[in-house]
Amino acid sequence: MLVIHRSNRVEALADALAEVLRAPVGGPFTPDVVAVPARGLERWLQLRLAERLGIAANLDFPSPAALVRRLLGDATEAWSAARLFGPVLDALPTAGGPVPAYLACATDDRHAVGLARQVAAAFARLPFDDPARARAWSAGGDEDWRAVLWRAVEGRVATPHPAVPGPLSGVLPARLCVFAMSTLAALELDVLRAAAQTIEVHVFALAPGPQVADSPLLATLG
Repeated sequence: MLVIHRSNRVEALADALAEVLRAPVGGPFTPDVVAVPARGLERWLQLRLAERLGIAANLDFPSPAALVRRLLGDATEAWSAARLFGPVLDALPTAGGPVPAYLACATDDRHAVGLARQVAAAFARLPFDDPARARAWSAGGDEDWRAVLWRAVEGRVATPHPAVPGPLSGVLPARLCVFAMSTLAALELDVLRAAAQTIEVHVFALAPGPQVADSPLLATLG
């Protein structure tokens, strides 16, 4: 079950979260997982929940990225920038487009190493930022040099990339809350939808209400 809570005030979202947490799930030692975008917000939220509930204990506050890594299991580790560096460096000689000319101008290996680091970082982010493109590149048919290089790297990594559809391989919590997120990466949304097929997922979203969206101040900002 996926439930969306919206407000233009973080205080109202915190109070709504307190009402959700008031009804426990799982056993007495089962932590409630509340993903937050920043550590400062985590500390404020703990104090606010303690005011509303009398105590704020047994709460787990991962970042959204850490939460996704936890739910996806081994895929995010295998497709991290650090782990992709070797496969990308190995696949670069097979790349087309501007890559051969760039490498031909190099007098040593530094050009290839620097390019491999940049490509590895971009490929590590692609399943999160544009999972549809990652799946399309994996499916074949696109002969753009970036797609060809992606498939060459994919063939050198034993674990499917995180955007491949399938069941979540990580351990699901009893209940999951995502607090005060103004934006989420595409893969993060996909993971939340997948988790909601099995467990209770609450998203507390900061969103301007009509009285804010129509304010003269925001109008001056375009």
